[in-house]
Amino acid sequence: MQTTTREVMLTALRCDPTVPEAEKRRILAAAEGEPTSPTHATVRVLRHRAFAERLGVTTRTLSNLVRAGKLRPIKLPGRTRAIGFAESSLTDLIGGAP
Repeated sequence: MQTTTREVMLTALRCDPTVPEAEKRRILAAAEGEPTSPTHATVRVLRHRAFAERLGVTTRTLSNLVRAGKLRPIKLPGRTRAIGFAESSLTDLIGGAP
């Protein structure tokens, strides 16, 4: 990035009180091409049947675990049906974590 472009961006960001300092640093780092940390963690989702097979139970048992509050399904925004379960939930169930 050219020096003048960076200076213009800095000036614009300094003049905008609505942008938090952390966001200003992230914007400048991204403009410089520096790697930035992701804003959302990636979650690996297993469908009902695959999750049940890995756990060694039936899909009905999964439903019972959800009803008992021991397993939390993943739902997409605006949807009522679950798309599956987080793979990390499998390790939590096997490891005995709450």
